[in-house]
Amino acid sequence: MIGIKSFVVLWALVFAGLAQAAQTGDFKVQGQVASFHYTAPSDGVPRTIVYYLPRSIQNPWNLSEKHSTMFFMHGGGASTQTDVNATRVALQYIQDFLQYAEDRRVILILPTTSVGWSYHTSYLFRSLIPYVEKQIAVDPNHLVLAGHSMGGMGITREYPWMTDLFSGVLGLAAGINPVLYNENYTLAYLNGTPYTHINGEKDAFTTFKPWMVGFQDYLKTVEAKYHRQSNFKLLFHPGGHNYDMKLTTAELDHLFAAKRIYYPKYMEIQMGLVHYAATAQLPGLDGARDHAYWVKELGAPDPGPQAATNLFMNVQANQNVITMFTRDNTLKPTGYELTLAPELVDFTKPVKVLLNSFEVFNGMVDLSHDQLHPKLQVKVPQSLDWLM
Repeated sequence: MIGIKSFVVLWALVFAGLAQAAQTGDFKVQGQVASFHYTAPSDGVPRTIVYYLPRSIQNPWNLSEKHSTMFFMHGGGASTQTDVNATRVALQYIQDFLQYAEDRRVILILPTTSVGWSYHTSYLFRSLIPYVEKQIAVDPNHLVLAGHSMGGMGITREYPWMTDLFSGVLGLAAGINPVLYNENYTLAYLNGTPYTHINGEKDAFTTFKPWMVGFQDYLKTVEAKYHRQSNFKLLFHPGGHNYDMKLTTAELDHLFAAKRIYYPKYMEIQMGLVHYAATAQLPGLDGARDHAYWVKELGAPDPGPQAATNLFMNVQANQNVITMFTRDNTLKPTGYELTLAPELVDFTKPVKVLLNSFEVFNGMVDLSHDQLHPKLQVKVPQSLDWLM
């Protein structure tokens, strides 16, 4: 008969064996910077994923325990036009956050890019995040995206397409180009995902400060028009293009403390399909943003080669009435799947769904398969007049 002490030792060995088995994936090392190769299916760009699993986390491979995680988009510009050089830059960036990662028990993940952070970035994260979540104990409720310089510019371009992916966003030493001061771009800021942007007062890129101040002023007019507040915050430090580490880590603490929004009652969503062949400057792009928060599009036709289709929609849930209204739509799906929740509707009462003023559902939600997050599919009426 095995003794208690031997029993404990046996289970410790079993547990260690399970942990070791978990390390057969891409994340093999804890307590030191490591990397692996990854190619996103959307753009086919070979990347290196630089990562750090803190020693302060007991077992980052135990998926039943969740830990705050930061994805960081490196800068570098022309110096990162090969993956070897991009990896070198990412390795420099990660050093700045190792102590923070240990102190706060935050997992660090830095994907590289040799093609910049252009409009393929949101497609990258839609494949990379679930890929990572299957291997290490990422807490989806405390998942922050940060980026500096070129990486910060990637955030300013694509934040509206990523508000449903992260609990918070931090942009550093970058700017929002005035060509993006328009409602189709800006309305997604009203979804509520916290976005803090920090620039240096003496940044050598002199357009960044007026760009960000101008955007903040424009965003205020959009907030006033729609009677809703964003969670956008603009800060400055007295330095240049570098980041102020004390201010940066303080804002990271705030962002990690914020609870991720899964079921907003009001949201501005942007979805689309794209197929572009590679050019000398940019990778090919073959991807879909077919869902945002609790809404998924169904049956959108393929746009064909060298084409893209997009949808911009406002969705609101109020007193068991869900209204969906398209501002601009070349996507034209045949239906939608809504993943409902008690935060959105009262399941003891009938639910009505309106699409561009057409009633597409009115009745009790079927809870036989899922009582907390049932899925409701609605069809688009053939007579619907899409707004273009």
